[in-house]
Amino acid sequence: MRTAAFRTLLGLLAVALAACGGGGQPQPDLSLAGISPQDPTVVQGQSVEVTLTFASQSGFQGVVSLSVTDRQTDQAPSWLTLSPTSKNLKVPKGGQVQETLQVQVAASAPTGPHALRLKATYGDRTAERDLTLTVNPSPDFTISLNPTSLTVQQGSNGTTTLTITPQNGFTGTVNLALVDGSGNPVPGIALSPTSVSVTGSSPVSQDLTLSVAASVDPGTYNLQVRATSESLTKTANLTLTVTEAPTGARLVPQVTGVSSNGLLFTVKVFLEGVSTDWGAFEFRVAFEDPGFSLDNVTAGDLTVACILDFNSGSGRVAAICSSDISGSGHIATLTVRRQNTSQATTLSLLDGLLTLSDFSEIPLSPGSVRLE
Repeated sequence: MRTAAFRTLLGLLAVALAACGGGGQPQPDLSLAGISPQDPTVVQGQSVEVTLTFASQSGFQGVVSLSVTDRQTDQAPSWLTLSPTSKNLKVPKGGQVQETLQVQVAASAPTGPHALRLKATYGDRTAERDLTLTVNPSPDFTISLNPTSLTVQQGSNGTTTLTITPQNGFTGTVNLALVDGSGNPVPGIALSPTSVSVTGSSPVSQDLTLSVAASVDPGTYNLQVRATSESLTKTANLTLTVTEAPTGARLVPQVTGVSSNGLLFTVKVFLEGVSTDWGAFEFRVAFEDPGFSLDNVTAGDLTVACILDFNSGSGRVAAICSSDISGSGHIATLTVRRQNTSQATTLSLLDGLLTLSDFSEIPLSPGSVRLE
C-alpha cells in the first residue's frame, strides 16, 4: 500500500512539474493581443499593411510562424499571401511588441468582405485573432466611339468622339493610339490628341481627329483606337473608308527642313492639278494641337512677283499676282514654330481658293502633313 501511494504521489508531482516547465518556472506564453486595423480594406492585386501586437506574461523568445485561414472552411485562401510568414520575436516579461505584416491579394481575389483568422504558431501552441478583410475591385475604365465608322477623303480629316467611363475610382492619364488589327500604326493615318486625362468619376468625352494623308490608298481600313493606362489596355473598333480625292486643283504641303534646335519647320506649299492661268490664291493653315504657330510665309518659285499676305493669328495666307501665272508648282513656303521638341501636330491647308484669269474661283482640295 505504501508503494502504491508513493507512486501516485510521484505521478502528481511529475504533472505539476510539467505544467511549470519542468523547472519550477512557468512556460513562456504568447498571445496575439491585437490586429490594427482589424477590418482592413485592400484593392484587387494590391496589398495592405496590418500591425500585430504580441503579449507575454512570462516572457517569450523564439520564432513564430504566421498563417491565415478562412473562418468558414479553416482553409488557407489561395488568393492571399502573407509577408513575412514568420517572425523572430523577443517579448519581455509582462510586455508587448508590435510587428508589421503585409497582406497581398491576387488580382483575381473575390471582392467583398472575407471572415479570416490569423494564426501565430510557436512549438505546439497557436495564438489566434479574427479579422475581416474587405477586397474592393481594382480601378478600371471602358471606352466607346461614336461614330464607329468614318469616310474620309485623301488629304482630309474625320472626327469621332471617344468616351472614357471610369470604374472603381479610376483616375489618371489615358494614352491613345490608332492601330490596325495587328496592333501596328498605319502609315499616313494619324490620331489626335494622343492622351486624355480622367480626374473624376464622370465619363469623359473627347473628339478625336483622324488625319488621312493624300498618299493613303483608297479603301476600307479596319482600325482600333487603343487606350492604355499603366497595366490597363482597352480597344474600340473603328472602320475607316478612304475615298479618292477629286481630280483638279489641290494644295500639297511638304516638310523640307527643321531648324537645328528642332523648333522651326520649313513647309513648302505646292499647287497641283492646275493647267490654266491664274492670278491669286488663298488658303488657311490649321494645326490640330496647341503650341504651334505660323511664324512667317514667303513666296514660292511661281509667286516671286506676287504680293503675299498672311495672318499668324487666323493662319490665313493670300497672294495677288501682277500678271497671270500658268499651271502648277511651288507657291509658298511656311515657317512653323513649336514651343518644345516633344510636341507634334498635323498641319492642314483648308478653305483654299484659286482665282483664275477671268476672275472666277475654283476650290482647292485640302492637303495635310505631319509635324513631329
